[in-house]
Amino acid sequence: MEVNLLLYDLKEAKKYWLKLSMANIKKQDANNETNQPKKNTETNQPKKKSKLLPIIVIFLLIIIGLLAFILWKIWNTPKEDDSRIGGTGIVISNDSNPNIKQELESKVKEGMFTVKMNTTWDFPTASEASSNAYVANSVNNRNTVYFEVTLKDSEKLIYTSPDIPVNHHINSIKLDETLDKGTYSAIVKYYMLDTSGNVVDSVSVGITINILN
Repeated sequence: MEVNLLLYDLKEAKKYWLKLSMANIKKQDANNETNQPKKNTETNQPKKKSKLLPIIVIFLLIIIGLLAFILWKIWNTPKEDDSRIGGTGIVISNDSNPNIKQELESKVKEGMFTVKMNTTWDFPTASEASSNAYVANSVNNRNTVYFEVTLKDSEKLIYTSPDIPVNHHINSIKLDETLDKGTYSAIVKYYMLDTSGNVVDSVSVGITINILN
């Protein structure tokens, strides 16, 4: 009887250990399953980073392109031509000829600039100097000036003067462009310069040009 009980206890103990082992195995499997998503999330992080990389690169390329375009625009913006070459004409101090006829004298801006010139310019031919064209920079002015002559209808530039200091005038004006015989309406535009040679203001006056032959 005692032998039977001992065998029974051994069988029960074996069953108990088997159950305990199975429980541990199931618990281990459950732990493995719960840990698996963590591994997936850890492996997904590099994938997310790798997806963001092309977007960052494209964004940087766009910024670089915009900066390059802005710099290109700055470098290619036309600057005022400091190498302006004056046309043919003789600049003379008014002190050397006090009896010069002044057909037009008008205040353009109070206390700033006085225009002295005649409004009809006659040229024997388009390639010869004018016999009567005259422009002066009054002694009352404060700025050196130069002027451009353009045709009124086409705005074609036909003459650019040399710089005219205060109390100086220019005559013997010869056009830079050839015109056919006839009468033309034109615009004389004065540019006032500061001491550095930069344009600070401008004013326009209408004239008539006659090409006689």
